[in-house]
Amino acid sequence: IMDNVQSVGITEEAILLGDVATGGVWFVNNMDATNFIEIRSGTGAVDLIKILAGEWAIFRTSADATAPFAIADTAAVNVRFLRFDL
Repeated sequence: IMDNVQSVGITEEAILLGDVATGGVWFVNNMDATNFIEIRSGTGAVDLIKILAGEWAIFRTSADATAPFAIADTAAVNVRFLRFDL
């Protein structure tokens, strides 16, 4: 299990993956009250998932999703990333 809160800014940032193997099931919680975040499969890639302020998402990624990135809308936000290796 990987569980961390990461500050995500308005420039795309690599999501900290910890010791969990690639892929798995994700729980992502946007802890901000105002700004949304978007998840990308890699640097410079298109946005795959948009999580509005205060919302959360659960999804599965494939094993080839080795370097996902996140970017905030207008200001840095705290995001909780919880990932399970299944």
